[in-house]
Amino acid sequence: MSHELEKRKIPPSGVPYRVEEDSFYDKCFDGHPLPVWFDCDTGVDDAIALLLLRQLPCFRLLGITTVAGTVLLDKTSSNTLCVLELAGSDLPVYRGADRPLIRDQITAPEVHGMNGLGDVILPAPSRQLEKEEAWDALYQAARACKGELVLIAVGPLTNIGLALAKYRDLPSLLKRVVIMGGGARGGNTTPAAEFNIFADPEAAEILFSSGVPVTMCGLDMTMKAYLT
Repeated sequence: MSHELEKRKIPPSGVPYRVEEDSFYDKCFDGHPLPVWFDCDTGVDDAIALLLLRQLPCFRLLGITTVAGTVLLDKTSSNTLCVLELAGSDLPVYRGADRPLIRDQITAPEVHGMNGLGDVILPAPSRQLEKEEAWDALYQAARACKGELVLIAVGPLTNIGLALAKYRDLPSLLKRVVIMGGGARGGNTTPAAEFNIFADPEAAEILFSSGVPVTMCGLDMTMKAYLT
């Protein structure tokens, strides 16, 4: 199969994809670690992502913000601190939004257990959350990185919506936002909606209309992984 046809083929899921020449992602592996910020509602999946992210040499993780999601904010924040302590990391963690911008909060304890970590009890963290608000910390990191910061968001997008609403110049300071959210072939919360977008669609709309380049890693990517 030619390179051009390979770029245009349809994988078994039926969802088309595109591989870009000299893409943004190629730069992740050019020997210059990308500065990244991680926004999460730490459950089992986000805990694994966090541990992987801090170990990959192509990324330089600067900070973490927590948001209410599949479980309440107090639990997502505590889970994040517990996982980092277990990994021997002292990365700063900032408490974010405890509810969506407008709508009532929804949770999904049936997914990752009542505590978000499959009901596994980790040792209590020995340190506290940072005092600065999540959206303020994100903005300051983006300013310090001068347009090179990549934001990875794997929970509801409330913190990002609040940051973009408060700091109108933030879009020009972010290199890209990569989200786990949405889906091309249905949802996991309603027949059409994926949880992270459904939990705060107004925040998602703020991000999608902000002008920041967004890469959506939808629900479809979490259902099957193809190894080549």
